[in-house]
Amino acid sequence: MACKNTECNCVCKNKPVSEKQARARVAYLKTELAHEGHWDGWSIAGMQEELKWLEEQLEKLDASETSKSK
Repeated sequence: MACKNTECNCVCKNKPVSEKQARARVAYLKTELAHEGHWDGWSIAGMQEELKWLEEQLEKLDASETSKSK
């Protein structure tokens, strides 16, 4: 999974994270969002957006792996 920001030139664009790293990040974001009272609105919105995007990417990956195994 690469960076979703198409205008950036960051390292993540050239080196996508592994599925393991993405799942770990999802778990971390869910933990942080469970404690949303400690975050400001912008941070919460960013974490929610990132979580949604990561979950969508992982769903696509799971679907493609499922179709390959059939």
